[in-house]
Amino acid sequence: MSDTFWHKIKAGYQRLETMPPKVAMQRSIYWGVMTIASLLILFASYYIQHIPGDIESRAREALTRASWLQPHLFVDGRNLALRGNIESVTDLEDQVVRLQQLPGVRTVRNEIEQEIKPSAVFQLSHSNGRVDLGGKLSGEDLDQVIRSVRNAFPAAGIRDRIQIDDRVGRPLWMGKLEQTLTILKPLESLGLYGWRDALLVDGVAESATLAKRIEYSLPVSMRSGVELNYQVRTRPAENAASLFLISGWNGTALRARVESEQAGQTLLKGLALLADPGVEDSISTNVIVDPDRQQVFSAEDIATLMPALARVHDVRLDSSAEKLILWGRVDSSQLLGDIVSQIKNTGLDEIVDNRLVIDSAARQPEISLFRDSDRLIISGRLPNQRSRVELLEAMGEKLGIQNIEDFINIEPNIAFSPWLDHWSMLLPVMPPSAFGLTVSGNGVMVTGPVSSDAEKNDVLRALNAMFPDMQSEDWLTVGTQ
Repeated sequence: MSDTFWHKIKAGYQRLETMPPKVAMQRSIYWGVMTIASLLILFASYYIQHIPGDIESRAREALTRASWLQPHLFVDGRNLALRGNIESVTDLEDQVVRLQQLPGVRTVRNEIEQEIKPSAVFQLSHSNGRVDLGGKLSGEDLDQVIRSVRNAFPAAGIRDRIQIDDRVGRPLWMGKLEQTLTILKPLESLGLYGWRDALLVDGVAESATLAKRIEYSLPVSMRSGVELNYQVRTRPAENAASLFLISGWNGTALRARVESEQAGQTLLKGLALLADPGVEDSISTNVIVDPDRQQVFSAEDIATLMPALARVHDVRLDSSAEKLILWGRVDSSQLLGDIVSQIKNTGLDEIVDNRLVIDSAARQPEISLFRDSDRLIISGRLPNQRSRVELLEAMGEKLGIQNIEDFINIEPNIAFSPWLDHWSMLLPVMPPSAFGLTVSGNGVMVTGPVSSDAEKNDVLRALNAMFPDMQSEDWLTVGTQ
């Protein structure tokens, strides 16, 4: 400080000494209060300018594992707010609680609106220097998948059969896919299956040590909220029979090495109960007969089990040493119980390692049909080819109509609703004249002429039995032909 400053201080004290004691005390208190007030103002100014920035830094750091929320965070002093639209997630409330617990935060307002989108589906397999891709993703996510695969497997050939649908949501695991693939790269064969917030990893490792090392490394590449199902196993014995079955909305593949020609034929016949062999590219098979193979499973038992597996989303049945590993998603606990009972009835309960999970599909099937005397037009969306085949066969056999125009789409994440198996309730009472039926959401609408009130009541009773939990709209007309 300059000499002038100290000179002014000294002069001030000298003036106080010449003042009466009472006046000097008042003047000292006044300037002391003014000094403290000035310091408080300076401190408050610093606090106002810097504390919100510190709170925002801490809040964004707390959301490191929830990067999808970063653009939706807003800071107003010591108050935080989350605003905007995001895809439906399961751990949003956990993130809000984490923000509320930060030091210095006064309030956290959750104004996020969650939008439920159809689930994306992703399938990847890597073996022998080749990567096969399948499923349904948005265009943006497909670009990221291709980049991640090329970076993780730069020398591999890539076959891309992913369908683009920008209506589907973004999986929670997509952001760290490349890191995940890099960790999984040492596996001899790799299968990666993703949907919503779940990721299934199966494959073969050259040793149990490698399998464990990869298992412990994977959580590093997983963001919060991702459910990881790790099914990597060691290489099976060279002389064991082998089986690999995969089936979902976009097709079915079977690879097997069996002990006889008869066993191979039995498996292929059973496959027709799971998928539609008449649809081009819906089934891929590679069954090798090797008499030296030891029989681990009965081909007849596997074939008997396949109709039950037709109601599992993204089902996989894979041999591992002396076991068969079964995984996939089912829509309800009741359906899971039915499949468990079927496994036991076929005698496979001793060798099947059942890892099915209950994960209800987000969308319901839809059907719209119109018939006249010699033609039937059907459109809508169904969960797999088998449900489509059963519908078309039922219509052709029960109604005797040969001219069927089929506009049915097979899509991922469609529930296996009970009414898909109950066409026998409606078809016997469907009037021979023009008739329309629309099933969408929680509603059923019927249109067309009937000859009498009795015929109309028969149709409505059949619909109530077939769709007991749905609202019916009756547009049937009596006596109009």
